[in-house]
Amino acid sequence: MKQCIAVASVLCLLAACSKEKLEKKVTGMWELENFSGYPFNNNYQPPGNGNIILISSDGSFERRKHDTVTFRGAYSIKNKKDCYPRETNWFFSTTEPNSTGMYIDTEDNKLTLSTPGCIQDGGTTSYRKLD
Repeated sequence: MKQCIAVASVLCLLAACSKEKLEKKVTGMWELENFSGYPFNNNYQPPGNGNIILISSDGSFERRKHDTVTFRGAYSIKNKKDCYPRETNWFFSTTEPNSTGMYIDTEDNKLTLSTPGCIQDGGTTSYRKLD
């Protein structure tokens, strides 16, 4: 019994560390680079397009169009299994109206948000790091 508790504690600790590491990587200003999904296929956006999201370490979230704030609220990241296996199960959600949340990942100064695998006609949105 003590071994089970110890193993569970270690797993929880590892998950918390991974979440903190991810939150540190996603914090910053990101500009829309690409949307792939219905009804578009590889809708590339050039640098300077002004479609910005700002993810702050204090849990706040902003969406901007150039210098105009179009939404200001909060975000959360939690571990959530998808209906189909994926590399990471980190789920990003905001207080933005009509937002159902997306799976989040980051690599090489690129932030990727993708709809859950169960959603028909979903998509993936990529952002480039600005700061």
